[in-house]
Amino acid sequence: VVSDVSKITFENVTGVDAFSNLLKDLQLKGNYPNPFSKQTTIEFEIDKPGTVAVFIYDNAGNRIKKLECNGCLAGKNTIRWNSKDSRGERVQSGLYYYEVHFDKEIQSKKMIIVK
Repeated sequence: VVSDVSKITFENVTGVDAFSNLLKDLQLKGNYPNPFSKQTTIEFEIDKPGTVAVFIYDNAGNRIKKLECNGCLAGKNTIRWNSKDSRGERVQSGLYYYEVHFDKEIQSKKMIIVK
């Protein structure tokens, strides 16, 4: 049985959005177009200049390609992938994943190739 109901007030609480922005050196925006057939552009933002590595994996988890942006500037950047693996062969239609590595952060998303 509830006998008393009272209101609780919190003061000086930081919003979730403000806190999450403080932790991110890297913001992965995504890729476009998605789905795509021959080429896609992966867009990201970094808070300081540095090297960004993008690893692309097939649906089985095999790493098929590594892309790098050496000397990326702070702010918005893009890397293009031509849907070819590390041997230069065009990959099959299907679901793929990419990881973007910057500093000590890793973020990932999925993309779809259609032919």
